[in-house]
Amino acid sequence: MFDKQYEHFKSICQDSGIKITSQRFIIFETLKSVTCHPTVDQLYEMVHKQIPSLSKDTVYRTLNMFAERGLA
Repeated sequence: MFDKQYEHFKSICQDSGIKITSQRFIIFETLKSVTCHPTVDQLYEMVHKQIPSLSKDTVYRTLNMFAERGLA
């Protein structure tokens, strides 16, 4: 299942010209899995549990990039 999700994410990134990173994958998967419209702070808290070294700035920049390309 993970491989299929990653391949889907990889395809989206390649089509959108986004560099593929594990941080972006986890942010994307977390965003996709929620049923509400989380704030950046809420999303950061969810992702930070999986990647404690992740900065809030990375979440902001990733979400802005996803939004610019119509992925979020």
